[in-house]
Amino acid sequence: MAHPPPLPALRTFEAAARHCSFKLAASELGVTPSAVSRSVHSLESYLNTQLFHRRPRSLILTDAGKKLLEPLREGLRLIQEGVDGVIAQQKADILTVSCAPSLARAWLMPRLSGFLEQTQGVETRLISTSRLADFDNNEADLSILYSQHRSEHPPWHGLIVEPLLEERLVPACSPKLLATSPPLKSPEDLLMFPLLHTETKATTWEVWFKRAGSKNIHPKKGIRFNRSTLAIEAALAGLGVILESETLIRPHLLSGALKVPLDLSVSGPEAGGYFLVYPASKQKLPKFQAFKKWVLGESAMFMKG
Repeated sequence: MAHPPPLPALRTFEAAARHCSFKLAASELGVTPSAVSRSVHSLESYLNTQLFHRRPRSLILTDAGKKLLEPLREGLRLIQEGVDGVIAQQKADILTVSCAPSLARAWLMPRLSGFLEQTQGVETRLISTSRLADFDNNEADLSILYSQHRSEHPPWHGLIVEPLLEERLVPACSPKLLATSPPLKSPEDLLMFPLLHTETKATTWEVWFKRAGSKNIHPKKGIRFNRSTLAIEAALAGLGVILESETLIRPHLLSGALKVPLDLSVSGPEAGGYFLVYPASKQKLPKFQAFKKWVLGESAMFMKG
């Protein structure tokens, strides 16, 4: 034969042979049973032989059908293997980093251009998520995650964990809010303002007041948020005072959009920090080594400044 039969007809025949049913093959392929029947009939016409014995409730392969099916399945397997190989190669050439949303937005993304300029060729993909990446399925090369635990006791067992940024939690609010009150002199003075609470943070206002020397204050009132980004936006809008990571709000502090009314912070084990989390299998990848070296360098400069 001068030309091989069309691949769609072969694929349809394989599905029909596997299910012994035009109806089930049609469901798998997303077409109608009559379309499957016509496709198989066209293949039989092309080969000038019958591939199925058609019974009222089933299909039975003829000897010709059996002879065609085995090499066809092997051929389809090799095609799929080739496609999977191309996709895997594309993934291998792309550095994928999963990062906690707040840190990705406020700290990582504004610096990422430096990494791209430095490496010149490492394609980078950023996933914004607070959960650990599925390393078994190559979802990412590494995760950057927050934990209140110190690096000596990480919650991610079986993985390599390295500290990236230590948290320092400070109170902050809009300058307009401060303009409505006399100068603050003590931690208790903050209680004249609404306090904004982030429910996902383990470090609460109660912890901050305790560290500041006010042990009998248990602030519960105020607006509550399930994400830091929402609490920060509320503080920018003048709705109250947040207790937030200096890392996440530094751009707003530098611009003057937020002020620290009292320079009393919570850091160390109570505040936690951000960590690099990755499997040992990633360590030798050049793209991983380049990113790790860069991001740790950025972290060191940030913590100093």
